[in-house]
Amino acid sequence: MDYTSALLTDLDDTLYSWVDFWAPCFRSMVHVIHGQLGAPEDEVTAQFREVYARHGSVEYQFSVQELELARGLAPTELDALVRRVKGAYNRVREARLQPYPAVKETLQAVAAAGIAVVGVTNAPLFLTTRRLAQLRLDHLFAGLAAWEGFEAADDNPYVKHRQWQSRIPRTWSFPKDLLKPNTHTFRAVLHDIGIPPDRAWVVGDSLEKDIRPALEIGAQGIWARYGMTHEQENMDTLLRVTHWGDDAIERVYAVGGVQPSRAIDRFDELLDVLPVQLGLSL
Repeated sequence: MDYTSALLTDLDDTLYSWVDFWAPCFRSMVHVIHGQLGAPEDEVTAQFREVYARHGSVEYQFSVQELELARGLAPTELDALVRRVKGAYNRVREARLQPYPAVKETLQAVAAAGIAVVGVTNAPLFLTTRRLAQLRLDHLFAGLAAWEGFEAADDNPYVKHRQWQSRIPRTWSFPKDLLKPNTHTFRAVLHDIGIPPDRAWVVGDSLEKDIRPALEIGAQGIWARYGMTHEQENMDTLLRVTHWGDDAIERVYAVGGVQPSRAIDRFDELLDVLPVQLGLSL
């Protein structure tokens, strides 16, 4: 399809609450390992933090295998532990991973209006394509731009679990140094789909990572202000385990210094901004 305009949307804490689904999932993993190996949960959490720091992401997929506690386990014992941990994570994810209100209906309206919907995220491409499918939103996207993801050894027996068939017709993958707040990702996507920046809207929860680069390239930056609100327990969990320093956390969650084109408190408020005519009531 030939598009004349585009909506570039962040995913985490813009389409769904990443903090409020990931943190309970993480706690379920810690609880399983505590139960299986007997280590205090604070120690398990600290070891996860060390692994995440080495790989630069709290969503590193092979973290259980790299825990100090897992060293010395027989291969069959490690496989059993990984299966239990994965099962616990998946059960909590199914209960907690939900789109924000009216996200699906809004994306349907935007796509039906002939506007290219492209996800732009710093999360790994494999995880985000799968997550959009789990949310049953992937068919509404014209494309997805994401981090190229983790490296894994060819002989890693768990790599097979990374295979995923996506309904998203076009994807881009970038190294970490070109991800948001670098403007490269936005520029590359718009260039490839043939949309000038002044015909693009960028929506995201981070003023620093989403809105600042959008404004720098001449696009409209729509701040998803609602994405800054999380359950305190879940935010505390993230802060205990993240490898980010205080400066990085402050930049991501800062609410000053950048003036967005518009701030919204629900995702469907985009319909007041974009040239979309809805034939239904949300």
